[in-house]
Amino acid sequence: MSYRKGEKMKKICSLMIIGLMAIMPLNIKAASKVEIACDKQTYNVQEEAVCTLKATTDEEIISVSGSLNTEDQTFEIIPTASDIWEGDAENGDIQLYTDVEKTGTFNIVTMKVKIKEGITVGESQEITLSVNDIMLGNVDGVEKSAGNVTKKLTFVNKKEVNEETNNNQNTNANEEAGQTTNGTQNEIKNPSTSDVNIVIIGLVTLIVLTGVIVGVRRLKKLSK
Repeated sequence: MSYRKGEKMKKICSLMIIGLMAIMPLNIKAASKVEIACDKQTYNVQEEAVCTLKATTDEEIISVSGSLNTEDQTFEIIPTASDIWEGDAENGDIQLYTDVEKTGTFNIVTMKVKIKEGITVGESQEITLSVNDIMLGNVDGVEKSAGNVTKKLTFVNKKEVNEETNNNQNTNANEEAGQTTNGTQNEIKNPSTSDVNIVIIGLVTLIVLTGVIVGVRRLKKLSK
């Protein structure tokens, strides 16, 4: 009985190994990386950000799918599929394919991002650009999830920043002017010690001269 059980286990193990060998070629060879790269990170509120969704993989990819985040009402995205793809990415729905296998690093979609007209932006506005549910399909017809990717962008209102800077400069100038005026008033109200000494010396000199003149007049009268 034990011999038969051993033979049975061997057959089961052999079948499992054969099954795994049959499945393995269908799996994507290495993990794929998908990212969003932008021309810069900070933009003026009137500017248009240009970002690219790109992938890096060792697999031979012939299809890409995913969805752009269009729920945020403060900005709008204008996606354009790279020339290497057929299909489109309109309305945030990415459905692309090609007859030529793509491997290594390649572009998927170019996205132009800007603040919507009528949106009031203070000193700055940070937005999060995201592409969700990304799937990469290989030449064997197997799709593998590449997850979600995000990118934070900052739009700066230079007008607001300049106005705040000017207001700060005016406030500082007024404060400095006020300090100068107060300093002048203090100088007038509180004359220095040297000025007081000059006044005292002048008064003493005047008194002495007056006394000399009076004394001379009295001597003249007595001599007569």
